[in-house]
Amino acid sequence: MACGYPAGWRERLMALGAGVVAGGAGLIFPDWRQAVPAAVLLAVLWLAGWIDLEARLIPDRLLGVAVVGALLIAISWPPAPWQSALFGAVLLGGFTLLLALFSRGGLGGGDVKLAAVIGLYLGPLAGLLALFGAFLGAGLWAAVMLATHRRQGRDSFALAPYLAAAAALVVVLRLSSLPFWGGAGAP
Repeated sequence: MACGYPAGWRERLMALGAGVVAGGAGLIFPDWRQAVPAAVLLAVLWLAGWIDLEARLIPDRLLGVAVVGALLIAISWPPAPWQSALFGAVLLGGFTLLLALFSRGGLGGGDVKLAAVIGLYLGPLAGLLALFGAFLGAGLWAAVMLATHRRQGRDSFALAPYLAAAAALVVVLRLSSLPFWGGAGAP
């Protein structure tokens, strides 16, 4: 590959999955003004979830692509609610940052940044809904793993797949109120 990192079958499968997920946004949102942000967010969520499972990290470059995509979307069509998007990013990023500080390593910086990106795309209310769904899913999975004695209390696991799944569910169910998602005030 151009970056010097050899791509194996898993990396190719992840990239193919991201393309399929992004392409599926066109089926969910027939209007391109809704499909474009959905495609960017869903592809980033797909990759962040899989990479976190594999390497227990979320690359800053991947999250940077999502932020640049959001900025281009906000500039491209003026009705994009940048105030709500910015508030969502600050709210979700700040909340997860506080959790990361108090959890003593339970949440990493990548989880905090991914939550901020989710808030940027979904806005504050839908972002909080996605965050709640992620913590609920992760908590249920942790309880199952503890009950079956497959994990100990201080074992860690990747949170990004739960963040990605919950945010993707919010997108697919069109629960976001941002105009370019088809909510109130849609163009």
